[in-house]
Amino acid sequence: MLAKALSGHPELVMRSHFPYENRTSQHLFTWGMNGREAEMPYLIEDKESSVKYRLYQKDDDFPKQWFKDNANLVKKYRAIEVADKFYECVAQLENKTSPKAYVEKSIGMGTITKMHKWGWPLKRILLVRDPRDILLSVNAFNKKHSMSGFGADKFDDRELLQRYIQYFLHNRNIMGEIGMSGVEVRYEDLLANPKNELKRVASELDLDDSDASISNMFDTYGQVDAKVTAHRTQKNNVNISRWSDEATDEQIEIFSEFNGELSKLGYDS
Repeated sequence: MLAKALSGHPELVMRSHFPYENRTSQHLFTWGMNGREAEMPYLIEDKESSVKYRLYQKDDDFPKQWFKDNANLVKKYRAIEVADKFYECVAQLENKTSPKAYVEKSIGMGTITKMHKWGWPLKRILLVRDPRDILLSVNAFNKKHSMSGFGADKFDDRELLQRYIQYFLHNRNIMGEIGMSGVEVRYEDLLANPKNELKRVASELDLDDSDASISNMFDTYGQVDAKVTAHRTQKNNVNISRWSDEATDEQIEIFSEFNGELSKLGYDS
């Protein structure tokens, strides 16, 4: 929801290509840290964290053609400069009249922390959701698509829940330790009061928070197509929290083991 809404802000640049998994700058930075191989690979791995980054989404033809056409530019400039030039073109493609920053989803804080230390002007939006609801959403998505993804092929429910909790707590702590500016957003607050939360996000990130900009973000989120529908797993979108209605007795027992950690994130039992 948040990524889709952010794509509607006139000052924010991102590929409006569902599910908004473009991580071009993180790929370029990792490529540079790995020694800038002669031929830039589509998939690159952070040697410290083992996290892998794609240069662009597989089904997105625009960045694929851009990097093909600008192969010499990529070899000539630093990663941060290549990222800026790429997103300048994205801004034109997405009809952004007043671009101010680009937005990407991240995977954890490993690469982001290194980018911050190397002087990349980053701001972090940490989207926090009740880990119990994440677990049920993952299980429902896997069942809907007859798959076993998002870690479900490696971990059981208890381990997955623990990993979600640790992810949020670790990200929050690291942001404070390295002094990275940003904003924390609760998924539940975003669903309950979307315009208020989007205005708060824009304001805290020093973006235009006029009614026009916020309305554009809200309207962009409201655009539902077949891809968005296929991604959703909850029939009753009125209920913000799903675990209390959908969790099995076994899952509820597991949840009770983490009441202390959940409380740190602001979620009661």
